[in-house]
Amino acid sequence: MRQGALVAVLVLVVGLGAALLTPIAAALEARRVTPPGSVTAGPVVVLPAPGWIVQARSADGLLLSDGGARMVVRWQPGPPADPQTALSSLAAATQEIVPDARRFGGVRQFVTPSGDPGYLEPFAAAGSTGAIALVTAPEGEALVQALAPSTTFSEVADDLISMITNLRIRRGGGS
Repeated sequence: MRQGALVAVLVLVVGLGAALLTPIAAALEARRVTPPGSVTAGPVVVLPAPGWIVQARSADGLLLSDGGARMVVRWQPGPPADPQTALSSLAAATQEIVPDARRFGGVRQFVTPSGDPGYLEPFAAAGSTGAIALVTAPEGEALVQALAPSTTFSEVADDLISMITNLRIRRGGGS
């Protein structure tokens, strides 16, 4: 009887261990895998929303578009700056392109599927609406600028937010 009880306990422990470790393993794999249909800018992985196309690509940058909406994603290697400082620099760079851009609504924080912290801030200008975003990782940061005509922003806002919050940063040898 003792052997039967020991086997039952062992089966229970192994079963519970597998049940508990399977979701953890799946989460770790989701952080590492590059989704089908995705494009990269350095180690930044972007999954374009349906209808969005890659207009231009370099080793560390992407330009995606859908109609009049555009999204630029750039990788900046090196130790990341303080998020507020980096967002301020990104906002200043955006104002060079859209001089009357004004940030509103404050910074929204999120965590990407690769487990990296992100920061998103909307802005508006005469005739345009958009967002700037930053995703930080120990080895650098992904910088995002998105812009659309005010008349069509509501049509692409969900796509932009989804693409930004689902950015992944690949680590080392991960695919």
